[in-house]
Amino acid sequence: MPHMTSTPFSPPSLLKSHNLLPVYQVPEEVLDINSPAWNKGKIYYTSASDEVFNGYAAQFANDINNFLNASAEEVVAGGLVLLVMTAIPDGVHRSQSASGMVYDALGLCLMDMAHEGLISESQVDALNLPVYTTSPKEMAGLIQGNGHFSIENMKLTDPLMRIDEPVDMQRCTTHIRAAVEGGTSEALRM
Repeated sequence: MPHMTSTPFSPPSLLKSHNLLPVYQVPEEVLDINSPAWNKGKIYYTSASDEVFNGYAAQFANDINNFLNASAEEVVAGGLVLLVMTAIPDGVHRSQSASGMVYDALGLCLMDMAHEGLISESQVDALNLPVYTTSPKEMAGLIQGNGHFSIENMKLTDPLMRIDEPVDMQRCTTHIRAAVEGGTSEALRM
């Protein structure tokens, strides 16, 4: 395993939650009107062109690489890092992810608001969510490519398998609002 810097106070293991692992910034090309990756009329990549998706994937790869490099400085050699994050199963197209469907629906609502004159289309065009959902295969490749860590275990859970009652839409809406309200309300201020 490559060298990892250790200090007397380095922890033997770290827990990193998915909310610490978003795309840290929206890829510049999706906001550039002259780019083939311009994400006009959308706020997320799941139903967008491959150019938009590739921009998000490249940004995520860069951000994860930086994250892994920083984590290697924090953990003693031989220590563990536990990552808890959202993912989609290998082989599932991005347009079929539950979160992607929700964010696409939100984008359509914002475009409806633009058509009604409540906000402008340019405000929607300027808003892209800094979130990326990886797959286990992609994440394994990024970790192996980084070289600071090995994978001891990787599991994909299905939270819908634990739901044995109707979905509480108020609770679902509250979770989505908590995740995106800050960024969307700031971007849509007139």
